[in-house]
Amino acid sequence: MNKRLIYLSLIAIILLGLFLRMYGISNQSYWLDESYSISDAHKTSLTGVLASLKTDQPVPPLYFILLHFWIQLFGLSELATRSLSSIFSVFSIIFVYLTVKKISKEEVALLTALIFAISLPEIVFAQETRCYAFFTFLAVLSTYYFIKSISENKKYNYYLYTLLITLAVYTNYFAVVLIALQLSYFLFAKYNIHKLYSILLCQVIAGLLFMFWFPTLLRQIIPLQRYHQEMFLAYNFPPLIAELGLFVFFIPIILFF
Repeated sequence: MNKRLIYLSLIAIILLGLFLRMYGISNQSYWLDESYSISDAHKTSLTGVLASLKTDQPVPPLYFILLHFWIQLFGLSELATRSLSSIFSVFSIIFVYLTVKKISKEEVALLTALIFAISLPEIVFAQETRCYAFFTFLAVLSTYYFIKSISENKKYNYYLYTLLITLAVYTNYFAVVLIALQLSYFLFAKYNIHKLYSILLCQVIAGLLFMFWFPTLLRQIIPLQRYHQEMFLAYNFPPLIAELGLFVFFIPIILFF
């Protein structure tokens, strides 16, 4: 494919993704979890936002800090707050393309971007006042700089990768799974051992930077475990599996390795 056709195709995919994410975005009122997001983010100060997360939702703070300032700028309507997720979701389309382009052909990158643009779960995430679209953006962007770090000899790629996985952990605790899967790339790719050490160093630094929030995580573990146990029981998981709670999410990773 020539460059012009590739660019036009990518623009068309981005516009399609934007349309699907904005269409009917404010048709439904806030559901329960979105109400929690609004309640925790709509405080008079950042101190209030952080304090509410320590007692209300067992989640990391970064998305709610962003939402706090977003609400101050654009208000509390469904369109205003959900559009934050939509913006990050549209940017994710671009970086899905760029990431796949790094490891495959441009045609494959375009097809992957198209699949991502029309993916129903991604459209749903983009129309919610929750952290999922923002976390997806950080996951895609960190993977992009992960690939750049191990394929290019430029230190700033490692710096950006470290920053992005740190932001990801401060957005969603399951970023730990993302980081483990990125590290597993070395099981299949033949890269210099020094690249592996450099990536491990980036991940260790991100872990150390997370220590600022770690005491809060320890206080959140018990309600977080209880929440997932109740959720799995509600979805008719076998009681033995439901009792595992959070650890259910780590079973695929353990089996993978």
